[in-house]
Amino acid sequence: MGYKTTQATLQAKLGVKVARAAADIINGAQVPLFNILAGKILLTHLEMEISVAAVDAGASNCQFLTTPTTGAAMVLCANLNVISSVIGSVFSVSGLITDALTGLPAGGGAAAMHQGVVVPIGTIDILTSADRGTGGALGAVRIWYLPLDAGAYVTAT
Repeated sequence: MGYKTTQATLQAKLGVKVARAAADIINGAQVPLFNILAGKILLTHLEMEISVAAVDAGASNCQFLTTPTTGAAMVLCANLNVISSVIGSVFSVSGLITDALTGLPAGGGAAAMHQGVVVPIGTIDILTSADRGTGGALGAVRIWYLPLDAGAYVTAT
């Protein structure tokens, strides 16, 4: 008999889920995706899925970072070239800021985070190095988190 995961089980393990609708975020710029408000959070998982169309051909390094309201930005992962990512490709961060974004442009899945990251008040952003995705590729991003400070919460931008 298989194990059926319930929403309550996922929330107990990963925390609160916040989804950002698919949009053209692989566009050669730093784009805020989520607002961290009223206190610090523990980021327990972050994933991006390519939908609608493949990412355009040509170098398109991609990484996620946090931008606090005070202090300096910090990367959540090293760059991964998401060139020609197919529909359904999934990418994730490992939890180690020196690891590249996990996942394969050809699809097949990505590693889940194996350690959480403390994120201060500010934003979680995506940064891509080239203007790619203009052919219709859209990235949907989802995060899971646990509030570390009373009242801390996250909204999608």
